[in-house]
Amino acid sequence: ETLYFNDFEKLFLKETKEFYQQMSRKEYTYTDYLHFIEQSFDCESKRLLHYLLPSTKDPLEKLTVEILVE
Repeated sequence: ETLYFNDFEKLFLKETKEFYQQMSRKEYTYTDYLHFIEQSFDCESKRLLHYLLPSTKDPLEKLTVEILVE
């Protein structure tokens, strides 16, 4: 788990944050942006379920909400 937290999770969250920051800067219609948010949450939920440790759930959800919704 230490390898996961120290090497993978930190980098994963950093890269995910940068990705969503970049994607949120694109021009969207209101409807398209809501659809993008919904797809993003679905994608991250599936990724959590299949590939990531449960401990990544809270930081990932916080990050995506912070960038995409707030």
